[in-house]
Amino acid sequence: MTEKTTLGFLLTRGSADRFNSTEIRLWASTDRGPVLLRLRHQKPVFFINSDTAAQAIQLLKGVSSQIEIKPLNLETFSGTPASGVYCETIQLSYRASDALRDAGLEVFEADIRLHERFLMERFIRGAISFTGTAEARPGYLEYIDPRIKSAEYLPSLKSLSLDIECDTDNTLFSVGIAGCGVEEVIMIGPDQAFDEFSICWVADERALLKHLISRIQALDPDVI
Repeated sequence: MTEKTTLGFLLTRGSADRFNSTEIRLWASTDRGPVLLRLRHQKPVFFINSDTAAQAIQLLKGVSSQIEIKPLNLETFSGTPASGVYCETIQLSYRASDALRDAGLEVFEADIRLHERFLMERFIRGAISFTGTAEARPGYLEYIDPRIKSAEYLPSLKSLSLDIECDTDNTLFSVGIAGCGVEEVIMIGPDQAFDEFSICWVADERALLKHLISRIQALDPDVI
């Protein structure tokens, strides 16, 4: 299949461990519809002072063999040379940084999430350009390990507003939906005629939530 370059706008981002490695998942809106970008095998990294690297290597031998420390052309805010600590998984990165802190070593940027660092290093704030091969999935396109960079792109997003109403005892009794070309209310109670707007009457809270989910799936908004 032929690779294609597409413009899009990020809607959500996240990262997690998968099969003893990592995966970043980016959902984006494009002119072709929603897409899922899966970026595998990205190594989490945090930083330490280079003059503590030898000590860190010894300490981390007891944590895992899947940790690598590399000297970098970077400095800390205090001007000392920095080294990167690279791990195979997110959980391993947390364990490694905790072990070094417990031993009294300074650790930098261990709190930056994998997907945040990936986007930050590429100066991506919203609009993106990505190149890869699309696989059709139900309702969206999926790209595995596409090449991604920042871009100029103004999306046309579909938005949906929800108005959730509860009784004084916090019992849910209605949800209003506005956007994506509709104005509707889902309400618990017996059927009643109402001319001002569309009301869908349901039996109970469970039925209300099930109907709400089905309407959101059908309308498919980009932003709620």
